[in-house]
Order: sequence, then C-alpha cells, then structure tokens
Amino acid sequence: MQLFKKTNFDFIGKRYYAYGLSALLLLSGVASLVAKGGPKLGIDFTGGTLVQLKLKENIPMKDLRAALTAAGHSQADLQDFVANKSVIIRVQGSRGAEAG
Repeated sequence: MQLFKKTNFDFIGKRYYAYGLSALLLLSGVASLVAKGGPKLGIDFTGGTLVQLKLKENIPMKDLRAALTAAGHSQADLQDFVANKSVIIRVQGSRGAEAG
C-alpha cells in the first residue's frame, strides 16, 4: 500500500511562501496581544491570594461577591464548582502582616 505517489517535494523552492506565512501568523499574534492590552498574567506572576473553599451547601455567587465587596475586594474573581460545592476566590495583590 502506497500513501503518496510523488514524494519529491521542493521544500527549498517554497521557503519564501513559508517565511511569508510565518511572518503573517507572527504579526497577527502580536496585533492580537496589542489589541487585547497584553497578556493576561495569572496570579503566579501578578501576586495575590488564591483560596479554595469547600462548602457544606451551595451559596449564591451574588452573596459571596457582596461579602467580598464589603471586605474591600471588589475585583475578586470567583469560580464556582456546584457539583463539588466549592468555590475558588482569586484576589489580586496581598495584604501583608503589619509589623507592630
């Protein structure tokens, strides 16, 4: 069984097309980054706190968000796992312990 009849490809002759395609993909990626305001860095690079809470019962996300806003974390990201009854809370920045 033969999959390809002609196996003599002119890769060197087509290299300029490949360069053009690579440059087009690279420039479109850079343009996308610029248009979206740069890469979205995770908590590993920006600092902050990540907490996963296991709950006895599901709590509405609006109640959790209201409690975090009242605590001064209005920009916190919440991720709900209804099946596991757990929530992940990500807060940018951190409040270090004050020396006193």
